[in-house]
Amino acid sequence: MTWKVTNSQDYAPKYVRYLINTEAVTPGTAVYNFGILAGTVDIDWGDGTSDTAISANTTHTYSSPGSYIVTISQNGTNTFRPDIGLQEISVEHESVEGGGFWDNSMYQAAFVASNLKRWGAIDLGNVTNIRDAWYGCNNLTYFAAADLSNVTFAYQPWLNCTSLTSFPAINIGTNTAGCSFYRAWYNCNSMATFGACDLSKGTDFRETWSACSSLTSFPDINLSNTTTVQSAWYFCTSLTSFPVINMPLLTTAYQAWLNCSGLTSFPAMDLGSTSAGCGFYRTWYNCNSMTTFGACNLGAANDFRGTWQNCTSLTTFPANMFDSATTGLYYNAFYYCALTAASVENILVSIDTSGVSNGTLTINGGTTAGQASWTTAATTAYNNLVTKGWTITANP
Repeated sequence: MTWKVTNSQDYAPKYVRYLINTEAVTPGTAVYNFGILAGTVDIDWGDGTSDTAISANTTHTYSSPGSYIVTISQNGTNTFRPDIGLQEISVEHESVEGGGFWDNSMYQAAFVASNLKRWGAIDLGNVTNIRDAWYGCNNLTYFAAADLSNVTFAYQPWLNCTSLTSFPAINIGTNTAGCSFYRAWYNCNSMATFGACDLSKGTDFRETWSACSSLTSFPDINLSNTTTVQSAWYFCTSLTSFPVINMPLLTTAYQAWLNCSGLTSFPAMDLGSTSAGCGFYRTWYNCNSMTTFGACNLGAANDFRGTWQNCTSLTTFPANMFDSATTGLYYNAFYYCALTAASVENILVSIDTSGVSNGTLTINGGTTAGQASWTTAATTAYNNLVTKGWTITANP
């Protein structure tokens, strides 16, 4: 990671201030490394000593372990690299005024800096790559709002930040189409709230919030350009509701809400209406508190294996859900649910309407209405499907 501090006619001299902790280096003296990449800087080491016009990589020796506030001031045009990957950096990057990152990459900037606790207000407007930037900072409790609008690559930046309790509403990747958020907040398992970030240019949300098991709600954000939400909210077990977020371009929703065991319902939304055929393999598997499912537009979906399997409280399922589906893959789709006779009718009639032949449908187990209680319309649709070569497993 490289930083810059700048000066201009419009502003007073600028600085970056951060706190380091050398307690890990015991006994005796503690040495802190500091890298100069270009130009010169003035450094107040926080122990009553300072250096001016430093133009080359340098070290500073502290007479005893402890916590020190280091202040880096501009002295001309310069860039520098504080070594935040080492254990000494434990608390925060307090502020950057008027500065920012000299280069555009934060690749592994604080990678596995397990003592880093706070990330303060820093100008990140030049950054395009935040891959693995704060990956594994498992003591990071605070992340300040920042301008990340120029980011094009957001692979795993906050993965395993297990002490983060919230994340601010910021713009990430909004200036360039196609940003990837693969595993961006994966396993942030203390994060209870997620801000209404602008992620509207993102296309890849695989495992983005997976295992965020403390997340109790999710904001209504724009995901209209995404093509995949594979395992995006996998194991978000504390989510009790989900907003209407239309995603018409979806091609893959595999396991998107798998094991969201706190969800009590799912709203009607657009999930792949304009794609060639979205896959919904195990998408809501084991959402065992969900009682109702909204009339989603699933377009020409092509895979429903295990989609609502083990949704043991699901009683209400809408009509016409599969009218445009192009698949016969419904194996375990409704295994161990609690569907009413009306819901079974809605499912069978819609699959029959799709015109697909030679499929497999599992609609047994749990307390789902058996064939003896089916409506006439359900029985007719069942017989039509069997004639078309379908194998259907149902409760008696």
